[in-house]
Amino acid sequence: IGKLFQAVTFRDYQYESERFDANVEVPQIVIEDKGEEAEGTEEDSKQLQETIEQVNFDIEEVTDRLIEEFKASAELGESYGSLEIHHETVTDNEQYFTLKLSIYQGAGSGSESYKLYTIDKSSGRQVQIADLFQENSGYADVLSEDIRNQMRAAMAEDEMKAYWVDQTDIPELNWEGIKEDQNFYFDGSGNLVIVFDEYEVAPGYMGAQEFTVERAVFENLLK
Repeated sequence: IGKLFQAVTFRDYQYESERFDANVEVPQIVIEDKGEEAEGTEEDSKQLQETIEQVNFDIEEVTDRLIEEFKASAELGESYGSLEIHHETVTDNEQYFTLKLSIYQGAGSGSESYKLYTIDKSSGRQVQIADLFQENSGYADVLSEDIRNQMRAAMAEDEMKAYWVDQTDIPELNWEGIKEDQNFYFDGSGNLVIVFDEYEVAPGYMGAQEFTVERAVFENLLK
């Protein structure tokens, strides 16, 4: 497509006191021509630019809100608090570019969450997981059951592992399955990696979780 995608640290924020600390990277996605003849129309390029601007705006909005919340807590000086935000490019292939924003908030206990932004290079649009699959393909059920089976296998192998699946005592705790806006990215082999925030599918001591669904499981459901 003749364009190079990059995630760069646009600005940062650091803070340290006896009880509070912050280390924040605020990334932006930038694109530049590689000097090759770009495919696609002027309309495609315009769409891509609009998408990049929207993603960058959302990143700034999310990080600014978290920084302001942290500053307010630090000014009060009560308890303890920490904020860590870092970024990583997890997918950059011919079709997709995905930026992963990792967010850690500590206040007594900690919480780890993620924001992933996936851009389809050919259409220039940001895509959600539902956009990848054929309509009425049942992709959510297929992916969810594969992940549940991985959870069951992990718990059978290690009694210290616990996931919210097959809970009979408190069935409302059971994970309900893939959401339309579920965090995801493609790994280098084209497998789908499903990303969960801390507490989303398991108790807090398990931390945030990722599950890789082999491409063979869902390939025939893709658009």
